Amino acid sequence: MPLGNHTTMKTAESAFATVYITRKCNNRCLHCYQSDFSLPADPERVKKSLKKIASLGIKRIEFSGGEPTCEKELPALTAFAKKAGFESIFLATNGKLMAYPSYSSLLVQLGIQSASIPFFSYNRPVFNRLANAADAFEMTVKGIENLRRNNNFHIHCVIPVTCLNYKDLPSTVSFLLKLGVNLIGMQFLIPFDIFNPLEPANRQLLKNIPAYTDARPYVKGALGMAAKGGVRCYIENAPQCQLEGMGSRVINELTGPDNYFIGPEGSIGKTAGLLQKGTFKTSACAECSFTDKCPGLFFSYQKKFAAHNDTALKHRHSYLSVDIQYGPCEYRCSFCARQEGGIPFHSIRETRPFTPGLEYLKNLLRRHAKRGFRNIHIYGRERADTLAATRRILLTAKKEKFKKVTLWSSGLRFSGKKHVKMLLKHGATDFKMPIYGYDDKTHDSITRSKGSFLRLKKSIETLNSIKAPFELHTILLRSNLSSFPDLCGVAEKKFGMSSLELLMYMPEGGLSRNEKDPYLANLVSFSAIFNQLKSFKSGLSLNCVLFPDCVAEKFRPHFRKVNIHGLDLTWVISLKQNRLDYKIVDERHGMTHTKICQGCVKKPTCKGIFKNYLDIFGHDGISAINRGT
Repeated sequence: MPLGNHTTMKTAESAFATVYITRKCNNRCLHCYQSDFSLPADPERVKKSLKKIASLGIKRIEFSGGEPTCEKELPALTAFAKKAGFESIFLATNGKLMAYPSYSSLLVQLGIQSASIPFFSYNRPVFNRLANAADAFEMTVKGIENLRRNNNFHIHCVIPVTCLNYKDLPSTVSFLLKLGVNLIGMQFLIPFDIFNPLEPANRQLLKNIPAYTDARPYVKGALGMAAKGGVRCYIENAPQCQLEGMGSRVINELTGPDNYFIGPEGSIGKTAGLLQKGTFKTSACAECSFTDKCPGLFFSYQKKFAAHNDTALKHRHSYLSVDIQYGPCEYRCSFCARQEGGIPFHSIRETRPFTPGLEYLKNLLRRHAKRGFRNIHIYGRERADTLAATRRILLTAKKEKFKKVTLWSSGLRFSGKKHVKMLLKHGATDFKMPIYGYDDKTHDSITRSKGSFLRLKKSIETLNSIKAPFELHTILLRSNLSSFPDLCGVAEKKFGMSSLELLMYMPEGGLSRNEKDPYLANLVSFSAIFNQLKSFKSGLSLNCVLFPDCVAEKFRPHFRKVNIHGLDLTWVISLKQNRLDYKIVDERHGMTHTKICQGCVKKPTCKGIFKNYLDIFGHDGISAINRGT
């Protein structure tokens, strides 16, 4: 089995041990890095090592190999591990011996709770060729079907991405959905020649690795197929820059936690840094939003695909933000704590004209376009659409072929068709506007701007009439929580919206005393939200932003579809008065994981929860999503 299968979606806060109990295997996979399957194993020493691991407080282990089911002591080792106090026991297996119902049932009864199974292709000949075994496809499928008969048993299938099967990825995912698996991974191969470049098995493995750029469209298709089927799907062991628009779905075991492993002879070791000596980064990597999550590129990959050098290091960032911090904010929102120099945004009065270094700014946009940025967001205290600087930014973004240029605004001036068409002509592709209530009383009381709801309503009518793309976003506060279902109804039935963006109310900065009061006065707990939505159902799609994944999942019974979004590291160009600040901003605003998150299948892609929420409500409404749920 490949090193470090993510049966458990391992993370730094979750101690874990992989137990390699044998080197034997009943397949001879073309891409396997092992060549000697006869090296001896010592189950008794493995038991002693399990005791040592248990004494360190580790509660989760995975039996791996080789093929662990080829070791006759596997049932005994499973029972021993259960007795030793391990709470979660997983199995990394090719699934062939699971085709025998009595054997699979025995392992489940003894304590195996989850299985990670490589599944090469929906195409039987391709599958058997990659497994190098004539019976592999039939027996693996039968094994999965047998395991599915056990209640609450979690099946995680990993598709090794090779030259022979990468075009099959969407169809293979579709096939796995029909089998009823719980989690799907697409695992790019690690070239193990970094350990021994002369090893024949390693040279063979390298031959089977496809170019990331060739596999990319099929990976994207597979992700889409999994999303339609409602099954979580991720990508493993690929630089995020190679998977445009999919970087947040990548898990790299090379930058993973320092977990333990036990060898077949009973030796104990740690995984940290085990593979990273075979990778490299360039100066361009320092500017990538995923630099801390990516190990870089393998030397041997770069050598094999020298022709791909021009694309290998072009980084694909999620988006670029231009934040125009000038003048007073359009609204005086009751919940807003944003300020500058102790002065609330809505009270700022500028005495100097706004003349930032726009030529320098345009050069920055050009540079970022060449680095792979494709999306840009333009903010400006809800009034960016009024500034001449915005129009110049739009023209530059259009010239540099940014695909999506989103302008954030109160939208109060969008009732004028001429104004909207001018912005679209200059390069805006869509608009985002806030809405805080279903009627003027609720919305206006929150914005503290009389007549703002009626003006927003007219703007929506104008945007709909000229078919200009836009999206409405809102947040839940104590003052509008009870009317949230009404807001959804108005958005869908009166405004003709198919989706609504829901942002979690987030703290600004470090929450000084002046900032903390509005946050405390307006924040609502997750349990209060779902008590309000008990019998509510909407035809809208809900885009949840900055909510913990376990909380966002609870919206699913109430909406047609729920999309979960976080905010990755992003480049922000902030225009403050006549200065231009250029920096990377971490938009997680103090988000963290807690002990409850350990073992949650959503944790690798979830940003966590705001620390300030935990300070106020503790773990209210937060619960781990376990396998099989």
